Amino acid sequence: MSDTEEQATETREVTAEELLGLLKASELRSADRLVFLRSFEKFYNTVNEARAVLVNDMTEINNAISMRNQGVIPPQEDASSEEE
Repeated sequence: MSDTEEQATETREVTAEELLGLLKASELRSADRLVFLRSFEKFYNTVNEARAVLVNDMTEINNAISMRNQGVIPPQEDASSEEE
């Protein structure tokens, strides 16, 4: 075994204070990640809701165009042609 492999496999004792510090640091990192994930989730939900509204609007527009093209809804005359 080389020196670096021996150093990698060596373990050392951690004091209670060091362990507590490591746990607090880990807790802070986890809290930061959770805040980021919740913010991202809120962003995703907002975008997804906006997408759903747009899809619904596009469906309504397509249905109205289809009905107009089939002659169900008579075409509206221009205001200029009504004046003549």
